[in-house]
Parts: sequence; structure tokens; C-alpha cells
Amino acid sequence: MDKAKRALIHIAGIEVEVFQLPNSEYVMSQSQVAKAVGANEFQVRYFLRSIFAKKMSGKDFNDPNAISLKLASAFWMVQAIYNNVNAEALAFECVGEALWNRCNKAFMKG
Repeated sequence: MDKAKRALIHIAGIEVEVFQLPNSEYVMSQSQVAKAVGANEFQVRYFLRSIFAKKMSGKDFNDPNAISLKLASAFWMVQAIYNNVNAEALAFECVGEALWNRCNKAFMKG
């Protein structure tokens, strides 16, 4: 049986633990998503039960441990709206990097 691979990455100076599942999907643990912005795990679980999270994922969220990077970044965005300074830094960096990658991809194709 294949196991998930673990790596540490840095986003806006914050160390974040990520996993690659055997199917190549990237996920994070709920506790890591919370820890990265100084929140508690209950806040992540509460967020995952929200209509917003269910609409983003297209399903009810049942996995007690791993969440997608899309939902992790959405949690950080929501925390940033509530003036969480670490979440603001993470969200800003993720958006900026995503935009840079899309631009880079567009010009490499041309």
C-alpha cells in the first residue's frame, strides 16, 4: 500500500506541512491549516461545515484529517477577512504566487 509523502514548505515566512497522496492530490491536515494562522482546529472544523466550504468542495466534508489546498486557502482567506495577520500574509502570498504562475504559463505557451 502506497503512503502519503510529507514535505515542509514556506509561505510568507510561515512553515506549512503538506502531503501528497498516492493519487497525487495535495492535502493538509486540519490542525496544520489552523496552526499556520494561529487558529484552533475547532475553527477549521466549523468552517468545513459551512455552506461556503460545501459549495467550494461540491460535497459534504467527511475526512477528519486531510483537507484540500483549495479549502485550506479558503479558510485562510476567511481568517484574513477577520483581521488575522498571519492569514493575511498567507492569503496575499498564495494569491500573488498563483497569479505569477498563471502569467508565466501564459507567456511560456506563446
